[in-house]
Amino acid sequence: MSELDHDAEMPQDLTEPLILDSEDDVRGDDSGRLSQLERLMIIPRMEPMTVPKFLLLFFACGIFPALFILAYSALGYGEYLAVWSRPYREYNDLLVGVLLGIATSLYLFDAHQWTSRVGRSVFCICLCCLFVGVAFWAQVNGNAMPHFSYCVFSIYIPFWLRMVKYLFFPKKTANDFVIWLSGPLFTVALLIFVVWIWWTKLDENNSWTAETRIIYSNQAGCMPDFSNYPQCQNPANNGTCFYLKEDGTGRPRVNYNNTDGCDSDCEHIYDKCLHSFALWIWPMLAATSMLFLSFVSSFLRPQHKSIACPATFLKVWIMIFLTMWVSAEIAEASPGLFTAMCNFIFSLVFAVIVLAIGTNTLDKNSEIAWKEISSNYESFLEILKSLVLLFATIPIIFYLTLSFVNQLFRKALACCSRSDTRPQGYFTEVTSNYLNRVRSWNWIKTIRDTIFWGMVYMSVAVAFSKLTNIFLAWVIDITKPLSLALVTFIMLMVGLIMFLMPPIPGIPIYMASGIVLVGRGYEPMGAVGAVFYTLGVVLIMKLIACTLQQKGIGENMSQSTKVRQLVAINSGPIRAANLILSDKKITLAKVTFLTGGPDWPTSVLCGILRLDLLPILLGTLPVMVSITPAVLSGAFLFLQALPETDGTHPYPSAEVYLSASMFSTVIVSMCLLVGCAITVERTMATRQVEIDAIEIDEDVREADLKNEEKIALFYKVNSLSNSSFKTQHFFLGLSLVTMIICVNLNLFAGSWLFEDFKITDTIKKRLNGSVFNICKNPGGWIDVGFLSISIVCVLIFDWLACRAVSSDPSSGDVLEEPSEVEAEAA
Repeated sequence: MSELDHDAEMPQDLTEPLILDSEDDVRGDDSGRLSQLERLMIIPRMEPMTVPKFLLLFFACGIFPALFILAYSALGYGEYLAVWSRPYREYNDLLVGVLLGIATSLYLFDAHQWTSRVGRSVFCICLCCLFVGVAFWAQVNGNAMPHFSYCVFSIYIPFWLRMVKYLFFPKKTANDFVIWLSGPLFTVALLIFVVWIWWTKLDENNSWTAETRIIYSNQAGCMPDFSNYPQCQNPANNGTCFYLKEDGTGRPRVNYNNTDGCDSDCEHIYDKCLHSFALWIWPMLAATSMLFLSFVSSFLRPQHKSIACPATFLKVWIMIFLTMWVSAEIAEASPGLFTAMCNFIFSLVFAVIVLAIGTNTLDKNSEIAWKEISSNYESFLEILKSLVLLFATIPIIFYLTLSFVNQLFRKALACCSRSDTRPQGYFTEVTSNYLNRVRSWNWIKTIRDTIFWGMVYMSVAVAFSKLTNIFLAWVIDITKPLSLALVTFIMLMVGLIMFLMPPIPGIPIYMASGIVLVGRGYEPMGAVGAVFYTLGVVLIMKLIACTLQQKGIGENMSQSTKVRQLVAINSGPIRAANLILSDKKITLAKVTFLTGGPDWPTSVLCGILRLDLLPILLGTLPVMVSITPAVLSGAFLFLQALPETDGTHPYPSAEVYLSASMFSTVIVSMCLLVGCAITVERTMATRQVEIDAIEIDEDVREADLKNEEKIALFYKVNSLSNSSFKTQHFFLGLSLVTMIICVNLNLFAGSWLFEDFKITDTIKKRLNGSVFNICKNPGGWIDVGFLSISIVCVLIFDWLACRAVSSDPSSGDVLEEPSEVEAEAA
């Protein structure tokens, strides 16, 4: 089998058919199509190999997830093992102590440096005990930490793959082995996903329904919460009003008592139980981990010189996780899903690091490679620094503490060492090297970036998800007694107002419209008629919103040099977007950008670029592929809540269809986001000559040059290394500390700080009639207090820092405040 040409150019344009190059001709038609899929990032680039080698790696990669799926998911024996592991929960503290003791001892005594046969044997045995112990602990604590099992799986994958290399390919380099994995990992991920879909469709009991949720929650040992559903409690034994009983096939079934209110709505007593949903969704998460690592392994090949592909890959996955979170928060598949997803993402990042360690890509010419990465991804690395400081503060402190203690052990045992060099410093040599690199950072910029991203996180995780749901729930509640015409007018106005707010995407608006308009149109039009009526209203709402955003906001702001500078109108991505959107024809690239880009920024950008309205609206019409599943989700939320008639629900399959429409909403949104990102990247890579021909905005260029001077002077005057500690540094440090506390409190204890409020809840019932009860006293208000202190302190820092700049002799005529934060916000 011939080698692939890894540097083959991508197709010229999305508006033109894809042309196979000479490589494709050699590989044949099927291989040519495969190459195009690789270029489009639909599949990872795969290394050619023999069939026996592929099968060996396929089975080696597949055994590990198969074992975990059998142990932790409902597709296997997850619910039965959850029942089996309950008695061991009382030994949880002892198990944690033993595992921490083993891990700490191995690190403090530098077990990885033991070279004798006995030492290596002890080290391997301890590692095996540690790995098995952590997996067992994940099973035991599945109810309290249901997301921990798939995080453990994601972290264990690269270690398992390393062991496969050691057993079957000991003479191959780590780089050669890792780049082989893209094909087998992708095939395993695809197979897992197909099997899971087949399993969910095989039997209605395998779908995510009210009965399934009750069964899994009961078997997992979840505690019911009767506070909002007192009718679901059995007063005789203070248990549930339903019980499980096996049918003729041995499957458990839910049997309800003959009491008022004891029906399928009682599934909501397990709203706080994430374990049941984790049991059901586990195989899909496993497939996601394998899919992610398959793309990563393809980027670790030394022949991979494309800068656009890894950049697009990272952006796409960031948007995918954001889309999954937005859909999960709106759908409220289970409270706490955002925290679980954050941990899942962190585990994937750790897995990538472990997978990449030891490859030639990192080892060979690392100095040159790091300089190239720094130059190509400088802005991305700056963001990464701030995110690490924001979210990984606790692990960093823990690591520094362990490094300090480890160094003490090395100094104490130096007399027994064969080395003549005595350990120096407070930390180990590796840690000291990291700290020396960190000292060279622009800390003022990094801290301000960290505070900025903390504000973004709190806005998205709390303000957006909670307040948007509260507002839409209020709208749904007040429109119940109104006529269809009046409700339609109100939803149009509410939708337009929300569309004009930059942070709010379209998904919650579409879903709320599905609930309200289908609810009011159900009786006069029927379910089908009400759905089509709602789709028409929502499409009109979207087009009017696009018009207002483009003409009312974008074009009016286009005269401002400051606004054009904030959107980086001279940057490569914006110029590529201008090239795509200014095409007079309705091309695939144009439609993909208009339907896949964020709602508010896309339409406002069209106005700033002063594009014609009609072609933009025509290119926006295919957004119906995104609107339809979201509206159907809202419609099925309403239909499943209809009361039973003569013991029969009018739409018994509504909950099954709700799950399907929710899933479709996520998938469609993900595909549109992926298409938008790839469209911009491919346009930049293949139409650079046309992009360069677009006239540069000279006013913005001059403003950028002047702004760069102001920013450089700002950081020079206020640098921590420039002079002694100043007052503004105190306020910046206080802002950083309070922001880190605020974010980590919400990340790890969000359910204890704020109420879980769904779009189908009511303020009167869920929050006792007051919106302020969204904060649980006093935790929620304490978290809000930390956020407020952080914002006030960073504003004080900016004011003091600007005064320091204006009073500095070298400032010249630079007296205005630098717009670094505004530029980042754009």
